[in-house]
Amino acid sequence: DQRRREIIQQYGIDFILSESQSSSSALFGKIDAKMLGAFGHSQGSMATVVVGADPRIVTTVPIEGAQAADVAKLKGPAFLIAGELDMIVDPSTVESAFQAATVPAVFGLSLGHDHLMPGLAPSPIVKAITTWFKIHLSGEQGSRDYFFGKPCGLCTDPTWKVQRKNI
Repeated sequence: DQRRREIIQQYGIDFILSESQSSSSALFGKIDAKMLGAFGHSQGSMATVVVGADPRIVTTVPIEGAQAADVAKLKGPAFLIAGELDMIVDPSTVESAFQAATVPAVFGLSLGHDHLMPGLAPSPIVKAITTWFKIHLSGEQGSRDYFFGKPCGLCTDPTWKVQRKNI
């Protein structure tokens, strides 16, 4: 299990960075190696928190899946998302993972949505994810109040229930 985690961390990141250096790759010149973020849904969410233990990952957004032991190893801020009606990944498990965070973290419960919410058109979580990455990967200070204001913009959105810690 530990070896699998090391492979995900090292080779996944190394592959993306090597692709950004290869002129034959669609990623050529498009990756800022100092501003890497990771996100994933369901099983991809589990991989997201594993790769987030690598110090090259600035921030993570696990969507509907995360384990407390892995979240406790994150090196940068995390925005953990759960769907209120998710019957595949119980929202309480994502909330428990959030409680294990030692980095700045936000837990967002998307009200009225199930495990398939990322596939909805329009997706109820795109704005929040995009804003999170703008803040942490682009340094967009004008968006900080969406997560870090008192009260935060997301906190006052009636379609979300939000918890924050280490902020």
